Amino acid sequence: MADSQENKQKEQNDVSEKNFMIEKIKERPVNKKKLLRRTLITVSMAVIFGLVACFTFLVLEPVISNWLYPEEEPQVVVFPEDQDEMSPEQMLAENMQQENQNSQSSSVPGEIMEQEQIRELLSGIILDLDNYKQIYSALTQYVAEMNRSMVTVTGVSSGVDWFNNVNESKNQSSGVIIAQNGKQLLILTDYSPVKQADDIIVTFNNGTQA
Repeated sequence: MADSQENKQKEQNDVSEKNFMIEKIKERPVNKKKLLRRTLITVSMAVIFGLVACFTFLVLEPVISNWLYPEEEPQVVVFPEDQDEMSPEQMLAENMQQENQNSQSSSVPGEIMEQEQIRELLSGIILDLDNYKQIYSALTQYVAEMNRSMVTVTGVSSGVDWFNNVNESKNQSSGVIIAQNGKQLLILTDYSPVKQADDIIVTFNNGTQA
């Protein structure tokens, strides 16, 4: 009996020691004000950093682009000055003067002899098939070169009728490329089709449009 009581006493002591050793750890309370303040500071810094980066990019982007890819300045195109317009009376007088000079020059025997000699030389030249092929080939190349400079200029105008329907009208005119300044093509065309156009379309000989 004494042993059983001692064992019970030991068990009670062990249980009491175990209960005494149990430690409860409490979580630290969250400071909501401090957390909100840190969040606001982080968001504000991110916004400020983004604004500074955007401003820096806008300021330095043109400088960097010009430094990396410098733009070529357009070449100066000089057109010959227009001569003074002639009145119909001046044109008639000039034509009459040229006719008189031609009639006088045709009466000179020396020039008549030269013309006859030229005719004799030309009559002595016989063109064969190869010569005609060369002539037509040269003409074809010349026409192809001229066609590259020909364009079609289309003036597009749009408007709205009484029923709010969009109407689009197109006026076309031929044009010719007269110069190039390195960046732009200078095209000569009639002004009336593109005078009141909202948009201008240029069609080149190969079908491309700009």
